[in-house]
Formats: sequence, structure tokens, C-alpha cells
Amino acid sequence: MSATTVKDLPKELLIADNLKGELLQEHNLKHTEAEEKNSLPTAEDLKQEKTHQNIITGIEGFKSDSLKPTETMEKIILPGEEDIKTEKTIQGILHGVEGFENDKLKNVKTREPVSPCAAMQIELARDSSLTAVSDFDRAKLKKAETTEKNPLPSSEAIAQEMEHINFIHGVEGFENDKLRNVKTREPFSPSTVMQIELARDSSLTAVGDFDRTKLKKAETSEKNSLPSTEAIAQEMEHIKFKVGIEKYDKTKLSHTETLEKNLLPTQEIIAMEKSQ
Repeated sequence: MSATTVKDLPKELLIADNLKGELLQEHNLKHTEAEEKNSLPTAEDLKQEKTHQNIITGIEGFKSDSLKPTETMEKIILPGEEDIKTEKTIQGILHGVEGFENDKLKNVKTREPVSPCAAMQIELARDSSLTAVSDFDRAKLKKAETTEKNPLPSSEAIAQEMEHINFIHGVEGFENDKLRNVKTREPFSPSTVMQIELARDSSLTAVGDFDRTKLKKAETSEKNSLPSTEAIAQEMEHIKFKVGIEKYDKTKLSHTETLEKNLLPTQEIIAMEKSQ
């Protein structure tokens, strides 16, 4: 193989002229000497190392025979009177909770929350009432004298009171087992209430903006279609048939006996069965 000359080499592999000049030019570098440093430990480091070595040798050379035998004493501290009382109260509460009968509980109805529209109406009515009370002129009031009266109840009042007492006794003595299971209806969320209100407003606006002139005039005619003679005749026959069935005398029926027939097979049927 022939050796390639410098001229034949591609320019990408050759060193650029600027870089070549920087490599070949003189540089003013300072002479430095490398020093090897081996830092020796200080006196404090040597003391710490010696104490550590002494501790390790002391632990390794320790004789367990020099230890004295000891006995552990278990002490059981008895509870005081206050601890016993508190424990008894806790036990009584636990036994009462465990032995509680659920049948003694009364049925309670959950009160449904007020919808946002109803709450807004209540707040507006309350604000209007407060403003009316605060703006009321007391000078318009007339002076009145109160007379204390203790009238005896009338017969109607006594009857109403007895009805109320009977009603209370009926409520207290009511049996909860007769009640039916009722599922409470969950209130609408604010988003659904807003959608309903928007749909209602759009419907009201559509009804209010409706043009009545587009309606066509129509006349209502009352029709009372009577049945034909054929339908009446069929209905009468059906009624007579039902009346005849209902008023039929069963004593007129004659006693009958049912006969069970068990037909024997013929010779041809027996021969066919044998051939199969």
C-alpha cells in the first residue's frame, strides 16, 4: 500500500492555521515545583486515639467473674380507692351500653333542610318585618288599661282540652311496629334549583311574549254519542246471561259418574312394536 501524503489528506483532518500558530508560538509560563504534603496528627488527635484504644482494651479484657450476683425484685403496686371507684364506674358504663335495648329508642323524623328559594323568601320577609317594626311611630298608639280576668273555661274549651289530652295519650301509647318504612327525599342541590328557576323564567317569558294574533278561532261542539240499537241489544243479552248464571239453581243438576277407559292395543299395534 502506498503511503498517503499530507496533500492528499482531507482538510477536515488537518490542523487549522490559527491553531497551529498558537501551538508553535512562544509562551511565557512560570516554573512551579510540586510539593507533597503528609499532614501529621496533632496532640489532641493522639490523645483521643489513645483513650479510644484504652476503652476497647478494657472492654475486651474485662472479667465477668468479678461481677456480683443480684436478684430482681418484682413489686406489684395495688390500686388505690379512687382508682377502684373510677374502674367500677367505667365497668358500669360499659355494661349499661352493652345491655342497652334498642327497642326502647323512639322513632325520630329528620327535618328536611329548607331550599335556597324558601330561605331567601324567609330572609326577605324577616328584613321587611324588622324594618316595619323599627319605622313604627309609637305616638300613634292609644293609651289602654289592662284588666286581669280569670274566666272559667267553657264546655267547648273543656271538650277541646279533653280531645288534646286523649290525643297526647294516643301518641304516647302508639306502637312503633305499625309504622311503615319511609324514605326521606333528598333536597335539590343549588345547581338543580338554579336550572329549574331558569327554565321557569324562560317558560314565563315565552308565555308572556306569545303573540295571540297568531291563534286561529275555533268553535267547540259538544258531542254525546248515544249507543246504537245493536249495542244496546248486545248489552242486554250479556246482562241476562250474567243474571242467569248467578241465579242458576244447582239442585237441578243431575248426578253423573265419569268412566275411565283404558283401551288395549290391537294385534297390529303389538306386531309393529315388536318389529321396532
